[in-house]
Amino acid sequence: MHPFHMLGVVGVFGGSLFSAMHGSLVTFSLIRETTENESANEGYRFGQEEET
Repeated sequence: MHPFHMLGVVGVFGGSLFSAMHGSLVTFSLIRETTENESANEGYRFGQEEET
């Protein structure tokens, strides 16, 4: 295989992994104001003025 093709494949998979990890860390790092029975995304209300 051509080296540039291999680099491209690694770049695509690496970018996908980076994107998934970044998204999960951002979701996980929301300061929780919810209970264990609620989604972590419920701690933020769209357009709120104060930090969660």
